[in-house]
Amino acid sequence: MQFFWPIIGLALAVGAGAWADTLILSDGTSLLGELTGVGIERVYFRTWQGQELTLAWERVGQLVIDWEENPEPRLDYEEWLSAIEPVRKELYQCRRSKQGTTLGGLLFIAGGWWLITQGHDLFGQLLVGWGAVATLLGIAAPEPACPTLLHRAALLTQIGLAHGWFY
Repeated sequence: MQFFWPIIGLALAVGAGAWADTLILSDGTSLLGELTGVGIERVYFRTWQGQELTLAWERVGQLVIDWEENPEPRLDYEEWLSAIEPVRKELYQCRRSKQGTTLGGLLFIAGGWWLITQGHDLFGQLLVGWGAVATLLGIAAPEPACPTLLHRAALLTQIGLAHGWFY
């Protein structure tokens, strides 16, 4: 019985080494385990105790994949691609919202001038005014940062690069 507990401790230490991926949450909590999947909104992780976790990307601070302990891929390419593609599109749309506001305002101004030339002065001037306000808002607004989308895209890119995939 005297040797039983050290042997159990050694077995647990060796078993914990086989689960070499580290998930660091945004609050600083560090979990050992294995990345089991990714989705558009979630990351799936199995802790070394066997607990299956489904976490929102916003809760994940960093993910470190240890290839020395486990050289097998954690995901297949299609799963990763189906997770990163919508994020890339949403990030692009978020970053282009300022230009869309400016362009929309310019279109309102052009439409208003056209209405004025057609004899619809009051409605044309109203459209020109709305267009001027929208254009000024688009020009004066700061560039959107899109921090949650950028964070998710960075983590997914890191996972893809760790697996040797390029998007």
